[in-house]
Amino acid sequence: MPNTYEMWSWATFGIKHTINTKVGNDFVRGVSGGERKRVSIAEAALSYSPLQCWDNSTRGLDSANAIEFCKTLRTSTDLTDATAAVAIYQAPQTAYDFFDKVILLYQGRQIFFGRTTDAQRYFENMGFECAKRQTVPDFPHVNDESDRTPCEKGI
Repeated sequence: MPNTYEMWSWATFGIKHTINTKVGNDFVRGVSGGERKRVSIAEAALSYSPLQCWDNSTRGLDSANAIEFCKTLRTSTDLTDATAAVAIYQAPQTAYDFFDKVILLYQGRQIFFGRTTDAQRYFENMGFECAKRQTVPDFPHVNDESDRTPCEKGI
């Protein structure tokens, strides 16, 4: 019989209806891709893992489920006072906004580390322009020199 915290966790992560469903694999039909990700988050939360590492965890999810994954992960880390290190490729802006800090790598080297709210300004100060309607996660295109403009501040 599940305890109250487990039941609350399943409800919080939107997987209460999957309690008696197998997770599944290539041969056994189970929960959906988005539910599978939330089951993994609930597992990490229920084990009180203080550090969670998620690599390309939104792969194969549509934008709405990728955002839901990030929202659920944020809820989990807030509730358990844990830290999540997440590698996400082509993150939607809404998913990016759930995170506090970002590391941007380019050709295997770190070119930015800081608050997510500071990243755009940092690159704009270096001469990059963020096109209208372009999301922060898609900016900057550091490998395309045509995206850069001369920086008046000399930074």
